[in-house]
Amino acid sequence: MVCRSSGELTETSGASGNGQIAIASSGRKLISIHGYADSGTVAECIVYDNTAGSGTIVARMRVEDGSFEYDMHGVLCQKGLFAVVTTPTGSGNHGFTVEFS
Repeated sequence: MVCRSSGELTETSGASGNGQIAIASSGRKLISIHGYADSGTVAECIVYDNTAGSGTIVARMRVEDGSFEYDMHGVLCQKGLFAVVTTPTGSGNHGFTVEFS
């Protein structure tokens, strides 16, 4: 199986630089989500089955001081993929990637 990646997503990603990121505008299989954050930084990523930051949440990841992976096993997202990234605490290095097919 071939997968695509969103590339690194942060709270300054997206068309307006506000952490609101359109990843795919049509149905996709969500394969995995990877996240990392420096010590003292909390980073959050919410992934929606939608073309906007609302609707059905398919994953919510919170990372503190380290890295984490969610294996999503090919969850079918019928409308598209959209992510919202925030950093409620700290300002260190952090980011997420969303892999899909």
